Amino acid sequence: MELHRSTPWTRRRLLGRAGQLAAGAAVVPSLAMLAQGEPPVRAAGGAIVRTSSARSLAPAVPLIDRVAAICQRLAPAGWRNLLLRASNNELDLGAADLAAALARPLARIDRTVPGFEDFALEGQRGIAPGAPAHSLLFHALASPNVFEDGSGNTLGAYPTPAELETVENYVFGVAPPSLDEVRGWASGHPLGVVVFALEYRPARETVHGKHADFCFARTGHARMGTTEAIYDPRKRDFLPGKEDDPFAFPVQPVRYAPFLAVQRPSDPDTFGPLRATDDDRARRFWVPLHKLFSGPECLRGLDLDVSLSASHINEKLRRFHLQLNTAGFNTGWAEPEIDQYPFVIRDEALASLSRDPDLGSGWVMPRPHPIAEPAEHDGGPLTFFYSPELAAARDILHFSSLQLLESPPFEPLGPGRTQALPENIPPPTPTSSAISPR
Repeated sequence: MELHRSTPWTRRRLLGRAGQLAAGAAVVPSLAMLAQGEPPVRAAGGAIVRTSSARSLAPAVPLIDRVAAICQRLAPAGWRNLLLRASNNELDLGAADLAAALARPLARIDRTVPGFEDFALEGQRGIAPGAPAHSLLFHALASPNVFEDGSGNTLGAYPTPAELETVENYVFGVAPPSLDEVRGWASGHPLGVVVFALEYRPARETVHGKHADFCFARTGHARMGTTEAIYDPRKRDFLPGKEDDPFAFPVQPVRYAPFLAVQRPSDPDTFGPLRATDDDRARRFWVPLHKLFSGPECLRGLDLDVSLSASHINEKLRRFHLQLNTAGFNTGWAEPEIDQYPFVIRDEALASLSRDPDLGSGWVMPRPHPIAEPAEHDGGPLTFFYSPELAAARDILHFSSLQLLESPPFEPLGPGRTQALPENIPPPTPTSSAISPR
């Protein structure tokens, strides 16, 4: 199943987790500007793509040379023996002409080798142009189920996320299509630049359930935490816990990448979505066709400069004060103060794109924070006024500030005052509280 024909699309499995940063994928629905000499194609909070002649930028290291360096590093750690075993001695990571070895059809792939049971039956090469799930080398490096050398010995080293991205780019760049060819794949459907959250998953976690494959989502969720992220190379994933501290919660990033994508009606039998509902039949979904990355090997005849941007905002405290003030309950805070920190927390105080070279591009990394911490303003605790009328009994005063009642029947009688109702507890006394939700 080639990526440009049908690609699994899924809602992220992390949708139900608490403490998340959600980011919607940016979309540029027209490719009219994605041509030589035109201004950058840009989507706020998403991808910026600049184009130029394929010869105008300084020459970059060819992808095949970078892939060869990765193979050279990993081969002595058991990967050369593993690929020889899985390919019936045909795919040698130490081959003098690695590009030819990766492109050559393999007569037989041994899918009984641990970790290759769910490699696509359609896969016949080390690298299949445009199809990571059909590429034996990419599957071996990216699958969390591949961690032995084929003889029962644990592999001595694993690829970094940045190295996986390099091999992934080579899959899409070994035989790059032209922009006109990509338009042809769309068959008249809307075409655009779309940023997806993506993840290579074992077969049981994919949309189609047939073989290991990439899954894509228009919304990605990075989980907040109390400590720095912990990457497990063997699992090719970030760990949700810390072995030496059961009360620590490492942040969990999410990866994004820009693609040329086509908008089509849902089709659960091909690209998805996962667990489609009846309502999905009336919806249209962006389906990735070809990955965009910097350099002259992405689209034939063009040299791309692709960069990502991210923006985050937490305005829970601001909304809290707006709601109460609008309902007639004076909290002591109003605009423009509530448009500033800590009422509004922005961007790198929450998360930012990782600059770690071992991770590669597109990883949104949350900043570690305590689960809850006092809010401070001008060097002191941030407090607010609330009336006991916000609660119906004394025994719930400890969280009455979270019980936002609708305006009626509390009709404002003036600044900071509300109508006294018989069922409410008597005479309000200004009380202060301070907490900063994260």
